[in-house]
Amino acid sequence: MNTPSELTFTSVLKWILLLMVLLFIIVYNWKRRWLYYYALKFPGPFGLPLLGIVHRFRHGPAEAYNTIMKPFNEYPTGFSCWVGKDLYFGISKPKDIEILLNRCLTKGKLYKILHECFNDSLVVAPVGAWKERRKAFNKAFRPTTIKSFFGKFVKGAHDIVSNLNKKHGGESFDVLQEIWPITCEIAWTTLAGVDPNLLDGPDQFMSDVIRYQQIIHQRFWNPLYHSNFFWRRSALGREAEDLHKRTYDFIQKIVENSKEHDSGDVTENYFVNLLIRMRDEKKLSHEEMLREMPFMFTAANETTALTTSAVLLVLGMYPNIQENVFEELDTIFEKSDKDITLGEVNKMDYLKRVIKETMRLLPAVPFILRTLDQDVQIDSRFYPRGSEIIISMPHVHQNAEVWPDPLKFDPDRFLPEASKNRPRCAFMPFSYGVRNCIGLQYAMVSMLIMLSTILRSYKVTSSIYKRIEDIDFQHYVVAKPKKGYYISMEKRIK
Repeated sequence: MNTPSELTFTSVLKWILLLMVLLFIIVYNWKRRWLYYYALKFPGPFGLPLLGIVHRFRHGPAEAYNTIMKPFNEYPTGFSCWVGKDLYFGISKPKDIEILLNRCLTKGKLYKILHECFNDSLVVAPVGAWKERRKAFNKAFRPTTIKSFFGKFVKGAHDIVSNLNKKHGGESFDVLQEIWPITCEIAWTTLAGVDPNLLDGPDQFMSDVIRYQQIIHQRFWNPLYHSNFFWRRSALGREAEDLHKRTYDFIQKIVENSKEHDSGDVTENYFVNLLIRMRDEKKLSHEEMLREMPFMFTAANETTALTTSAVLLVLGMYPNIQENVFEELDTIFEKSDKDITLGEVNKMDYLKRVIKETMRLLPAVPFILRTLDQDVQIDSRFYPRGSEIIISMPHVHQNAEVWPDPLKFDPDRFLPEASKNRPRCAFMPFSYGVRNCIGLQYAMVSMLIMLSTILRSYKVTSSIYKRIEDIDFQHYVVAKPKKGYYISMEKRIK
């Protein structure tokens, strides 16, 4: 039986613990008072205590794209919301976006979830490390280096046409499945100088990347999984660890098979060779070198495959646009079967505009996240240090004030005279500012070569969709139509 003194001690201890918890809550919230204050200056969706709007994501990853887009549609001029303990501002105005992306270079906190796989690689690196590496990596994507890839791009394009030879004239098929394996091969040969078909594991690598994206997206929207303690003990966390190990085993094979080239040869600036030299010069550890590769190779092949597939999907929806593409290509090539040259690629003005209009309406990477590492005042709006910003590319790209009749597919929006007065951040499929996508020119050249080669031989006769509005997306790091990229094709009669 407890004595009165023991009861008194227990009661006092409970009160002390309670006061300590209350003191912690008070101090914690006092330090964040300005976040709460400025959050109230913006409209925004209802949030639950402690969780914020996390409950909106209860329908899972398949509906995450629409869930993220919803507050942008509800509050088109911008909003604030809480995701767990973090304050987010949805930014919509191109002028505001330009200022924020130029001033704030730190990637958003949610990108830290990628840290376990990519460590401090270019995509998630702190600003200091990013600046040094971006400067070094630019050599792998400068015009002279990309020009040296031309033959590899052409070979890949012919390989896609060979795949399509088995598909045309029959039932509809998901064209992404015919393109993505080839863009993966192109990425390994251009960025590493290695034929992945000589190695075991390239198909498994692709499958692992797809699955890893799905797992990471589930981790994004489960606050419990943001803690490494809970994540590493979960079934998904253990699966991610296995995927991570297989990925790096394959990357190690690439490194072992990649050889330095003679000084003066442009191929000495293959991305992998640059990494190897940085490792040998002690600018990167071996582990850091390996961690740079998965994202760069994935970005180089997946986004180009998605956009190329999206262009073909759109051409099946709008036959008149496709006929204009045919007219340009027939004028350039005079209906011959000769191999494409760089000079001919530079003449593809209309096809380039078609690609841009596709990226405007169907961006592969739909959202940008940044952390504000400084206070930013824009007109009457104040964005406090420590908050997060999220930019919705579809919302910006379909702003009716900038893009009249925004869902109409019109490549002539990108004629020089139509573009000259447009805000800089009204169109940014490769992000914007100094921390934009390093592979912009790589992607555009490779897509022009692939699409022109395909469309010299084939015509898209139908698409699973009839209008842009019919496409419903799912979001696993990148955005893809839920129903896929199903089209029908037939041989062109020249």
